[in-house]
Amino acid sequence: MKWEKHLQKKMQSAKRTDGSRVYTRATGFSLLIFYLLAMQCMSTLAVVKRETGSWKWPIIQLFYMTALAYFFKLNYVSDFYLVKNIFFFQCIS
Repeated sequence: MKWEKHLQKKMQSAKRTDGSRVYTRATGFSLLIFYLLAMQCMSTLAVVKRETGSWKWPIIQLFYMTALAYFFKLNYVSDFYLVKNIFFFQCIS
């Protein structure tokens, strides 16, 4: 579709103030990891609330899974750039 091509071009041409690209392979994979681990289904929280009879476990579940997803996302991005920089410095040495 026409709007998909337009969006794709806008994302490919998006740059930060220092000139680096906004949407890189690391950004894409880190978003995939976050969405894989984050609690996105509110109906699951409602079922847990109904089954346990309190909001304690749904709230713990929400914060735990969000923190876990955020941790793994940040860990992936930092590892990606660490490996990329090590490889780059070995190539120029």
